[in-house]
Amino acid sequence: MKNNKLILIILLTWIFLMSTARAETTFSENPSDAFIMSNFTTTAVTTGEVIEGITSDKGTCIYKWNCTEWNTCLPSGNQTRNCTNIGTCLNTYKVPKISQNCTYVPSQLFDVKFTLWDSTLYPGQDLDVDISFISFGKELAVANLTYMILDLNMNDVYKEYGNITVQTEAVLTKKFANLNLSEGTYTLLLTVKYGDNVRDEFRQNFTVKNPSFSDWIVLNKFIIAIGGIIIIGIMVLIHALHKNRFGHKKSGRLRRNYKK
Repeated sequence: MKNNKLILIILLTWIFLMSTARAETTFSENPSDAFIMSNFTTTAVTTGEVIEGITSDKGTCIYKWNCTEWNTCLPSGNQTRNCTNIGTCLNTYKVPKISQNCTYVPSQLFDVKFTLWDSTLYPGQDLDVDISFISFGKELAVANLTYMILDLNMNDVYKEYGNITVQTEAVLTKKFANLNLSEGTYTLLLTVKYGDNVRDEFRQNFTVKNPSFSDWIVLNKFIIAIGGIIIIGIMVLIHALHKNRFGHKKSGRLRRNYKK
């Protein structure tokens, strides 16, 4: 009888110790995680670090994921990373997030300057613009250019395409001839595309108007100056010829008077 009681006491002690040992297997080995007495421990996902812990859910196993840093944000606004299971749990257990949304910030390759020669044009006058490109890299890069002239209603009245290859620095002078624009205010829009779908826009306003009398004088001041010089020269020449002719007549009269 005493032996039966001893066996019963040993059996109850063994059951108690086993249940206590089973409860203590649920914890996280990550020092930053709290000790939680439950079926499993939830571990925060930390970018570029090992994600690990121990679970007793459906059998004790160690989940351990080794994740890389997040890749560069793509123009689509998404970035990814790779996570490898190096634990003993199934590959589907506590899989970390491997894709997330992000804000794409393009890396600029050029510093672009866009300058009109004149902001006021007259009918028949060409539109000229200087475009300078300064590259931040050393390799050849191709910039695709789109020129558009927009009216006040933002309708395009002119469009042209081009490109330029830049290594360190390049200056492009673009001439727009025979535009035949009526009077009004317009916007020259330059769109530059380069690199990984980098897109820059530059706008300059200009006005087309018929010249006033003062504008006409300014536009034709060189011709007016040349004409004035020619007129003055003709007047000086006429005066010299007239003076020379008058001198000959006076000299003839003096000779006749002397003979008398």
